[in-house]
Amino acid sequence: MLYGICILIVYTYNIILFILRIPLHKINFTRRSIGIDHRQSRSAFHAVRESLINDMDFEYYGIITIGTPPQEFKMLFTTSSSYFWVPSINCEDLSTCNLYNKYDSSKSSTYIQDDTSVDIEYDHGDLSGYLSGDIVNIGGLNVPHQIFVEATRIERYTSHLANYDGILGMCYPLRTTEGIMPFLTNMFQQDLLSRPVFSFYLVNCNKIYDLPSIYFVISGKPFKLSSVDYIIKFKQYNDTTCMSVFKDTVLYEDNPMWILGNPFLRQYYTEFDMENNRVGFAPAK
Repeated sequence: MLYGICILIVYTYNIILFILRIPLHKINFTRRSIGIDHRQSRSAFHAVRESLINDMDFEYYGIITIGTPPQEFKMLFTTSSSYFWVPSINCEDLSTCNLYNKYDSSKSSTYIQDDTSVDIEYDHGDLSGYLSGDIVNIGGLNVPHQIFVEATRIERYTSHLANYDGILGMCYPLRTTEGIMPFLTNMFQQDLLSRPVFSFYLVNCNKIYDLPSIYFVISGKPFKLSSVDYIIKFKQYNDTTCMSVFKDTVLYEDNPMWILGNPFLRQYYTEFDMENNRVGFAPAK
């Protein structure tokens, strides 16, 4: 599908020899569940972004992987607990555990055995199992030596649990069994995060038009992006998900920079003048 026109102007002694129009084509690609693919470096990551799936506006879960090779799990992110658990391949009640993806330590080359017994009680259910360790990937970031619970018994949990496999708690470490380091704490202590800070941002697809416009000021002139421009809709697991196009990434240490990508270029015709080292913008028709 024709997506745009790139205009290449060739100069020789200020005389235009020809204008070559190169058609650009839109490439379809599968968006990673995080929205950001970070590069690894010695420095701490500035942000890890995990897209959440809307479960009837009641709960939100995201995709992580555990082990090498990775085993995928849909996880409920909660601020009311710091426990991190997934169903185990050794689950005792197969009628319950067969509803979920199950972690199989025998298939992971990075598995760390622990076997400490754990019992967890919630207001609406309880479970038991044992501790294990492995590498966890969230938002494209590998977190080594993460301790979690392999659940072998899951009792009296809500019907919503069938939509995701386990729970990843983001609470303070005060409410966990001794020996379990919460996920966020582990990331920070391994210098994978610059600060132990996380946030949630939920976009209601029905209220996109209520969001404010954003202005980029370049050389004293404002360039507007409306909420329709910077919020995108896409289908995920038969549900419409809305997500901001703004991404945090680090290209050079101690030298922050902005990249004005497709959302900006769709609204403004952009000319790159390499002869005069300048860029020009005009509203796209």
